[in-house]
Amino acid sequence: MKGSIPLNRRRLVRTAMIVGFILFLVDGGAAVWLGQLSGRTGLVVVGVMLLVVAAGVVIAYFRWIRLLDEVAVARRALREDLEGLRRSASDAQSRWRN
Repeated sequence: MKGSIPLNRRRLVRTAMIVGFILFLVDGGAAVWLGQLSGRTGLVVVGVMLLVVAAGVVIAYFRWIRLLDEVAVARRALREDLEGLRRSASDAQSRWRN
């Protein structure tokens, strides 16, 4: 993928997303469990909010991947158009010289 985000950066972002998802998921689950165990509604609400954030991390990751793929498709189309223009310019130039 020349010119787009390097594969190493994709791996880094994927790793960060996985770590974030796991941390939010574990923290949210623990907060819900401890909130139920201790009878504190506020802790349960915070736990549910952390679980929603964990789901948001997954959604954001898949959206980011989809947008990167769309950019890659657009770049390929642009490259093909530029090559077509270069061929046309080269053909016109060779006809003009002859």
